[in-house]
Amino acid sequence: MSRSFKFHLLIAAWIGVLLFMAGSKQYQIATGKKVLLEVVPIDPRHPFMGAYVQLNYAISTVEVDPLITYKKGADLFVTLVEKQGVWMAADASRQRPAAGDLYIRGLMQSPPWTNYQIKARLDDFADVRPTRWIESHPREVDKLREMEDNRWLFDEGDTIYIPLVLEKTGQWTKRYEISKSMEGASNSLSWYASRLDKEETAIISARVAWMDKRVYSTIRVKYGIEKYFATEEKAKELERIRNDRRLLVEAYVSANGGVTLGEMIIKPKSEP
Repeated sequence: MSRSFKFHLLIAAWIGVLLFMAGSKQYQIATGKKVLLEVVPIDPRHPFMGAYVQLNYAISTVEVDPLITYKKGADLFVTLVEKQGVWMAADASRQRPAAGDLYIRGLMQSPPWTNYQIKARLDDFADVRPTRWIESHPREVDKLREMEDNRWLFDEGDTIYIPLVLEKTGQWTKRYEISKSMEGASNSLSWYASRLDKEETAIISARVAWMDKRVYSTIRVKYGIEKYFATEEKAKELERIRNDRRLLVEAYVSANGGVTLGEMIIKPKSEP
C-alpha cells in the first residue's frame, strides 16, 4: 500500500467521522425534545478554544441526597421540569429515571459538598445601643423578624445581639456576625469605630422564637454542552449581559438522556 494511498485513506476517514458527527447532531436536533436552559456567569475568552464560549448553566449545580455516596466522573441523571418556559433541575440520581421523565445524563465533576439553609423568626426586640433605636426605626425592626442564614449557630430560645450599620444609601442593614453576647456584636463593629459616628451603628437584641434547619448536598455536573462557538463581537456581547441572567440556550434532549446544543437566546431587558 503506497504512502499516498494511506494519506488519502486517512483523509477520507476523517471526513467520514466529521460527517457522522454532523449527522448525529442534526438527528438529535430533529428527534430530541427542545428545552431552554438558563445560562449563569460565562467566560467568552477560552484561552485554547479561540472563539468558543465556556457556558455554565443553572443546572450545572444540582442538589443530591446527602446520604448517598457520589464519585467524581460517574454518571448522574438529572430530571428536568419546566418553570415559566425554562427547564430546571427537579431531581438528580445515580439511577436512570422512570420512562416518561425528561432527563439529561451528565458526569459528576466534584464530590458533593454540604450546605445549610436556616430560617428563623425573631421576637422580643430590645435596645442595646443607642437607646430608643427600635422606637425610631419600626420598619427596620420588621425586616429583621424573618431571617435566613447559612452559618446560624443558635437554637430556639436563645437571645442574640444584632449589629447594624447605616449605609450611604440611608438604609440600615445587618452587618457582620450576629452573636450570643454584646461583646461579640461590639467586636463585629469595632473596625468601623475609626471612621463612623456612633449614630451610624446600632446593636439590638432579640429572641429566636422559631427556627428551621435544612441540610442538603450539591454537586457540579458536566453535560458536554459547555462550549458554544461565537464570533469575537458576539462573545463580547455575551460577556456584557452574563450577569443580567438574560442568557438562555436551546438544547435538544434525546430519549436516552443525551443532549445537543442549539442556539443561544438573549432575553429582552423588559422580560422578567
